[in-house]
Amino acid sequence: MKKYCAKIDKLLLEEKLSYMVLWVFVFALPVIGTYYRTMDQADVSFEWEQVLRSWKDYVPFLLLFVVHDWFIAPLLVHENKKLTYLSIAGGALLLFAFYTWNQSPDRQGPPPREQMEMRLGEPGKMGIPPGRPDGNMGNPPPKPNGVPPIMIQEKLTSIFVAMLMIGVNLGIMLYFKQRRREEDQKELTRQKLQQELDYLKYQINPHFFMNTLNNIHALVDIDPEKAKSTIIELSKLMRYVLYESSRPTILLNKEIDFLQQYINLMRLRYTNRVNIQVDMPAEVPGIEVPPLLFIPFIENAFKHGVSYEHESFIRVKMQLQDSYLCFACENSKKPQEKATNTSNPHSGIGLENVQKRLKLIYGNDYFYLTSDNEKKYEVSLKIPVNHDTLPGNR
Repeated sequence: MKKYCAKIDKLLLEEKLSYMVLWVFVFALPVIGTYYRTMDQADVSFEWEQVLRSWKDYVPFLLLFVVHDWFIAPLLVHENKKLTYLSIAGGALLLFAFYTWNQSPDRQGPPPREQMEMRLGEPGKMGIPPGRPDGNMGNPPPKPNGVPPIMIQEKLTSIFVAMLMIGVNLGIMLYFKQRRREEDQKELTRQKLQQELDYLKYQINPHFFMNTLNNIHALVDIDPEKAKSTIIELSKLMRYVLYESSRPTILLNKEIDFLQQYINLMRLRYTNRVNIQVDMPAEVPGIEVPPLLFIPFIENAFKHGVSYEHESFIRVKMQLQDSYLCFACENSKKPQEKATNTSNPHSGIGLENVQKRLKLIYGNDYFYLTSDNEKKYEVSLKIPVNHDTLPGNR
């Protein structure tokens, strides 16, 4: 849960940082523009007054953004109140438009054309303002009333930029909302996956102990001393199942030791007529696998592959190939019996659970194949090691 909260906080931090970067860039533009003008023109000096004047023009946009981001946009993004959002956002834009339209132009003196005429004057009359068309000196022509067209264009542009800014703010918020929804879905999927894995694992444990206790029961009458040794070996296996297998993943060398102990336990019960061959890696790197993943195959081999009337064999092999772990188990079959013993509805629980676990943990990134004929049953399994989708690696 803490890891999930950290993801959500990280998304919120990313969102606010994106806004900060955008506004820093906006406020840096006047500084950059003024600096490059001083580089291009030697007679122009860097004037902070121009920069401050530009920043002053940006302040209303920044205030509108803060109000929209913190108070107005959440009405739509988080509370889904479309009508309320449109009403308040529209009112905020109208207030901004009213403020912008009634803002006096930050200019002093006559318009630029009249300034130029005053500096140049008429031919032969330097510095004399232009007169009437008849050549007589007098008052200049009256200035036109209203806002100049260029100022109207600037004000309309400011309103359009404000609308665009609100749209960008809303788009970024909706984007991060979608990412939060995806994180929520991933967390729910992860919890459901973990619950299903735990359920399957809890089914494997009783299934394993039931088979082992049946073996010990058979040894009590045949060889009491072997039965005692079997109980000691069983206690070691129980320690692993109870304490080690509760983890999402386990070191491969511990899982191999567990399989070896189980096979040694089975050797105590069967005679030399059962040929048991085990080939495990001598050196195992520090990789992890799901616990109790391979034991159902070996249980199935001993349960359905050993005959007291005919010679039987069980072969177990495990090896590492590149980034995959390959496991194979094959066993002889009792006459007229399938390896999974489909006549008994309870005999296939272990193998069925293994297939469900493989699908839940690895998706489609694994290889599982069984071969069943009249004399032999074989299973091959290939899984990636240190896989990103393992519950313990999320």
